Amino acid sequence: MEKTTIEDEKMNTNQSTEISIIVGDTNYKITLANNEPAREFLKMLPLTLKMKDLNSNEKYFNLSKNLSTETIEVNSIESGELLLW
Repeated sequence: MEKTTIEDEKMNTNQSTEISIIVGDTNYKITLANNEPAREFLKMLPLTLKMKDLNSNEKYFNLSKNLSTETIEVNSIESGELLLW
């Protein structure tokens, strides 16, 4: 398991929000959707997680609390996407 740190970069309830996800020595900038689950997730930051591997191409972590959901249809998952399941 690799250490992952997630930090809030900019919080704006009227626009999308950018956060940093640091995996090992690599820093990724992620833009969150402008919705309630994303705002709830932001309130949990900063986080340091030990993420588990799934199928050698996905990482996951079970959060300590459930976030509200806003169901959308996902036809495909692209490399680099951050999703709530």
